[in-house]
Amino acid sequence: MLFLGLIYAWSIFREPFNRAFPAWSVADMSMAFTLSMVFFCAGCISCGRLAYRLSYNKILLIVGGLLLVGFLMTAQIEHISPQSALIWLYIFYSFFCGFGIGMGYVAVISAVVKWFPDRVGFCTGFLLMVYAFGGLVLGGGATALISELGLFNTFRFIAPITALVLVIGALAIKAPAAPTPVKPGARVLSNPIDVPPKQMLKTPQFWIFVTWNLVVCAGGLMVINLAAPIAGAFGAPEVLGLLVLIANGIGRIAFGSATDWFGRSKTMYVNSGFLLLAGLSLYAGALTHSPLLIMSGLLFVGISYGGSPALMTTVARLFFGEKHYSENFSISTLQVIPAALAGPLISSALFQASGTYNSTFIMLTALGVTAVVLNAALNKAHKA
Repeated sequence: MLFLGLIYAWSIFREPFNRAFPAWSVADMSMAFTLSMVFFCAGCISCGRLAYRLSYNKILLIVGGLLLVGFLMTAQIEHISPQSALIWLYIFYSFFCGFGIGMGYVAVISAVVKWFPDRVGFCTGFLLMVYAFGGLVLGGGATALISELGLFNTFRFIAPITALVLVIGALAIKAPAAPTPVKPGARVLSNPIDVPPKQMLKTPQFWIFVTWNLVVCAGGLMVINLAAPIAGAFGAPEVLGLLVLIANGIGRIAFGSATDWFGRSKTMYVNSGFLLLAGLSLYAGALTHSPLLIMSGLLFVGISYGGSPALMTTVARLFFGEKHYSENFSISTLQVIPAALAGPLISSALFQASGTYNSTFIMLTALGVTAVVLNAALNKAHKA
């Protein structure tokens, strides 16, 4: 999961690519990451479907091959024209790597959680925390490699290492042959009734939860993509952008574990509350020019955003059962695409229109209230 999280190190590669291909526009570079997120979701869906036919071991071997080819062929763009190189980047970095990572993401989580039916939240939260730290930990290593080896040789270096990690993972990771016994009295986050994907898509629970997740993710991304400039604008240290990433990772294991202990509803209320608190803290910090309130708000955003994927992995199992978990979970990840597009676009438009971050903080507060209301609606739909 640490190596799969390397996809979030795109910001590390972006500047070296700009130096190598100065003709590429900001939009060209942004499209590479946007496409990688789109193909990530496509890989998630594909894994959900393949899980009916192939073992998770074989899926991870396919992922290793995709990442090996993707990274190696990305390195080859140094030898071709800038326009052709851009298409090459979209094919091999965005498609091969994004698609492969999406497949690996679902395969690892789907296989491992089956071993821990009474600790699904903690298990998925821990895996997602490590995944979130991939861009942070390996991104730092990639920065050092780029300074020593250059951009393209760095891709040639990480290609075989990433493939080797996936091959070793394929040998070690498998689903249990039979359901894992549960300790007496333990809370089990799984619906005893298995709901297939087509039926899941007809339930109000699915659409309300996906909307809740979209609100939380878009709200988080509104602020997280601007964490460093927001911190700097109000006198807080710009390194806070790094701390937000750490808070994101901590939120994943914290909210994942909370579902084991306190259940889905209470955990979602707390997550929504963090988003609301983030908006209020940031707005108050903007009005009073308080670096402490700004720092607190940014950390609240990171924690809330991190809790969203942890809840997504557990809710798919809790509402719709074990049998179709891989596919149901993979379909739930599709909200990543509109969230990744809407969050940064909304914050950019609000800042352009007002010239301050105040309107962004007000919108974040409104999204926090919306998340609370959606959770209440989900509770009502789930009981109906």
